[in-house]
Amino acid sequence: MIFRILILIISAFIFLRCSGNEYDNLKEKKSSTKNKDLFEGEKAFSNEINSIEKDKKITEVTSLNYINREGKSFSVKGFVDSEMNLRKLTYIRIFDNGDESKLSFYYIGNRKFATRNEYSHSNETSFKTKITESFYDDSSKVFFSKCSSIDHNSNKSNKFKKCNPISHNDNFALKIINQQGEFQTNFQGFTENMGRIYLLVGTENYTSALAISKLDGIIKLLKSNENKFLGKKLKVDFTINTEANGFTFQAIKSVQLTQ
Repeated sequence: MIFRILILIISAFIFLRCSGNEYDNLKEKKSSTKNKDLFEGEKAFSNEINSIEKDKKITEVTSLNYINREGKSFSVKGFVDSEMNLRKLTYIRIFDNGDESKLSFYYIGNRKFATRNEYSHSNETSFKTKITESFYDDSSKVFFSKCSSIDHNSNKSNKFKKCNPISHNDNFALKIINQQGEFQTNFQGFTENMGRIYLLVGTENYTSALAISKLDGIIKLLKSNENKFLGKKLKVDFTINTEANGFTFQAIKSVQLTQ
């Protein structure tokens, strides 16, 4: 029961690859900036990232927000273009001590070409963010990484400097947004808090809570015999609701039994 309440509390405060020639073209472009690039073609890679960030035609898709037994929160936001090509994934982790990691993967063609990780830590006296950017060749191997940091208390930012290569794999983030593997939406039961009933979905290791507006249809069936349906795979469609007081939570739009 304690675990279910923990799931509810954390889930309530939520929010969701390039060809060899493309890579070579990026590296061969020359930088026009007065500042010297840290590596050949750095400006071209930065421009590609900026074009993704500023593209108003990109559509955002949000995953469910999951937590594990240690109280860590996991969610992913995906960004696709008009042809449904994946351009960016942002994998968000919130730790039990309040630290937050936002790891973004950038794609061109059919693979990632860059990653940016922002790790924020705060306590009673400081609030700092460490930033790492890595760049990948046509075999998805990191060929250069650079690091920086921001002190939010003083608004001081350090310049990027070369650091040891840091590689990030996007498999985990893709599982989250596609509800696969450990993030499959199996029925885990119900919980209640502050007058709301929540449907719990996920697996033994990762669980997500969704608010229920009506006890009818499949929800009523699941509620009437929880033990019978525990572990059964569900297909859920959901939305993110925000109340006037700023309280944000996941809410079910529809749910189906798939097995």
